[in-house]
Amino acid sequence: MSEEKILIVEDCESTANYLIFRLEKLGYRPLSPLCTGEEVLDKISGLKPDLILMDVELEGKLNGIETAARIRKKYDVPVLYLTSHSEDEFLQQAKITEPYAYLIKPVKERELLANVEMALYRHKTEKHLLHTRKMEALGTLAGGIAHNFNNILVIIIGYAELALDDLSEDNPIKENLKEILSGGLRARNMIQQILSFCQISEQEKMPTDIGSLLEENLSLLRCSAPENIDIRHHITAEQRDIQADMSRIQQVIIQLCINAFQAMEEKGGILDIRLANTEICPEDISDLNTSASAGDKYIELSVADTGHGMSPEIRERIFEPFFTTGEIFRHSGMGLAVVHGIVKNHGGFISVSSEPGKGSRFRVLLPLAEEGR
Repeated sequence: MSEEKILIVEDCESTANYLIFRLEKLGYRPLSPLCTGEEVLDKISGLKPDLILMDVELEGKLNGIETAARIRKKYDVPVLYLTSHSEDEFLQQAKITEPYAYLIKPVKERELLANVEMALYRHKTEKHLLHTRKMEALGTLAGGIAHNFNNILVIIIGYAELALDDLSEDNPIKENLKEILSGGLRARNMIQQILSFCQISEQEKMPTDIGSLLEENLSLLRCSAPENIDIRHHITAEQRDIQADMSRIQQVIIQLCINAFQAMEEKGGILDIRLANTEICPEDISDLNTSASAGDKYIELSVADTGHGMSPEIRERIFEPFFTTGEIFRHSGMGLAVVHGIVKNHGGFISVSSEPGKGSRFRVLLPLAEEGR
């Protein structure tokens, strides 16, 4: 059965039961139907439907169009209208709420399937497009700030180094200058992270065995992991060469593992790292929002933890720069945004699946080097 939850808002019991039967037959998850707009507004935050089938004529003070208008102001949920008529006056009034389609009763199974599938696909595509544009805008803004800040740092670091060369070792000012220089160098490293997120820093790519790179970093990870975390790894990939900047891919591995450590630090758990060859399947095209074709060969890095997991609201924002669920002085908020930028710059894709209390799993798909295809 499909993961998408569909809420039916219909005051006619026989029509609601018919829609439930048809949706279940088509493989969807219909929720218990509601009869009034007031019920919908009261329960929608707990139900979290992926799609609403809304009758335009409802019992109570709110009709379907008014209910949809209020939903639109607060929630990002697509609505399909159910109606027995399609007069121009009704259509003009309904347009304001931007419904995804109108289904004329009695609803035919083929029309129901086509409109439900198209609404879910269109909504997912629109969300991805909005997210992409937001990330591009943030990248442009961050890149401009980073370049200007970098010019200032060149002056600070350069003159600090010149001053240090001119002072004797016993000069008390020298320690102060060393602190200035150290701070400038840390700031320069942060600038490199921002530029990595913006995908505009210089990266030298060459054939890299990601399997060997992962194995080399496992010993480092085991040394730095808390004692209550068990690290397990499974490397089954036979074709492991990718065209990559080795240091950047190492950064991806380390950052994803650190993220998992932080999710499990209170109660401990299992960090499961896997590396395998894979081919793009139709489900991947939808989940990863990728333009790749089914059958394209990739290597998949999977990093899964048994930590506290994430709510859908946090999961949707996890790759945004400066977004963090940790204490502000502990996390920079740039880690996963940088990972996203590096993976995208290498022609790859990254996704996350997570539920509260059930841990998280990050998937990184990177294209194989030409000779490995």
